[in-house]
Amino acid sequence: MDKTHLKVTGWLVFTRIAISFSVLIFMIILQITRHYGPVWLLFRTVVSLGLALLYVYILYSFRRLLHEQYNFHGADTVIAVFAWLSLAGEVLDKGSELVALLNPEIKWYMAGLRVLVIIIPIGIIMIMYGLRMLKMGDAVSHILKLYSYSLVGTGICMVSVILLPFALILGLVMDILLGMIFFSAADDAEFV
Repeated sequence: MDKTHLKVTGWLVFTRIAISFSVLIFMIILQITRHYGPVWLLFRTVVSLGLALLYVYILYSFRRLLHEQYNFHGADTVIAVFAWLSLAGEVLDKGSELVALLNPEIKWYMAGLRVLVIIIPIGIIMIMYGLRMLKMGDAVSHILKLYSYSLVGTGICMVSVILLPFALILGLVMDILLGMIFFSAADDAEFV
């Protein structure tokens, strides 16, 4: 990976963070003012799926970085599963929101289904992903270790469900660390 690719990927991580939290804040405002409807769901679906596809690209770029800089292949499968489960989770999440919007009586049932089918499995994969990353040993940077610990912490918060609000905060930290990893690798781009 060349220096430009690493920097662009780092900026894509931060762009994804900015768009995700803008949509989240806007969604909260719409929920409070009760202006949440089909048009907003369509907009949010398109943005969410775009962000999920971007995340798949970022994770595959990260996997390539691990191959080239650290010669580490121990997390390949779990990164692939995490990437595609995140994308599938977005599709299922938006589908369940649409069903709940069309039939308000089952809104809470759909919320529970989302937790069981999407959030808990992604949390389990995040824990596995973080633990695999920690197997890289002491040869890795401190940012990479922090990223691994934040993956495990976010996964635990997601699996426990009751700590889900903390998963948002840890997920933000995790994404910031991922962006920093790409920028740090761009600074050390001798491994091209």
